Amino acid sequence: MPKEENNAREAQAKRHVSVMKAVFGTETAASIEGARIVEAGYAPEAVPAEDAAPTAVSFASGNVVTAILEAEKPIAVLDPASYRYVGGGYLRGWRGPEEDMCDEGNLFAILEAFQKSYYAPNKQTASGELYTSRAIAIPDVVFSRNGEIVKASVAVVAAPNRQRALERRRSERECDLALAERVDAAMRLLASFGATTVVIPAFGFGRNGSFAASQVAQLFHDWIAEHDGVIPNVVFSLWNGADADAFKAAFADRWQEPAAVEEVVDEVVEEDDEEEDWEKYRISE
Repeated sequence: MPKEENNAREAQAKRHVSVMKAVFGTETAASIEGARIVEAGYAPEAVPAEDAAPTAVSFASGNVVTAILEAEKPIAVLDPASYRYVGGGYLRGWRGPEEDMCDEGNLFAILEAFQKSYYAPNKQTASGELYTSRAIAIPDVVFSRNGEIVKASVAVVAAPNRQRALERRRSERECDLALAERVDAAMRLLASFGATTVVIPAFGFGRNGSFAASQVAQLFHDWIAEHDGVIPNVVFSLWNGADADAFKAAFADRWQEPAAVEEVVDEVVEEDDEEEDWEKYRISE
């Protein structure tokens, strides 16, 4: 990324955080007050109600905040968080799912309050970059775009960093076990919010040296199958491409690409000397 563009993003991020603190100060304080740190190994149980319908799975392409704004409420969202740094690289101009969530809401302003209680201690428990399932559960995070405001519960969970873990001589098996444990902890925490819809962006994949999307997708698939009905709706927010294709393949038993509907246009007989009104055949985008 050119230095000038990165500097502009840094400046914009800092302005955004200041605006969020000013505009949503009351909401930010309430979310901080209601948030809780969930220590590793204390993920809540996830048991479906006896009359629960099977979990519905769908996909949204694009920015995770778009999926949040369009989801059926109430909503819970997985924040694929940095384990050691507030908001990941948001204030440094980086982009990713967590940074996008910080860029269109007050998430960063909330996370700042946990610098001493969450992020600082995490630096002592990085576990060779496998990290732990230590998480933050935050209620009523504000997401705002073009005047539209939606609140969602957020589960702040860090996936293991496979590439760096391998560089620190952790084994592939250790990485795989840590990923499976993290998906389980994240889903249990998301289920505990009791939301109608859970939105999940890219988690543990998407960077060079990270886990394969197909591996992550299978873990989410198996968890949902084992806990079917605990969460009514799960929306995977992924940019179109190979990663999204891997998730759709993993969930082929639960999700089908909507069939294209052929639009039928009534035949209209025009006089030969009358100019055709092509506008009436236009398909709205």
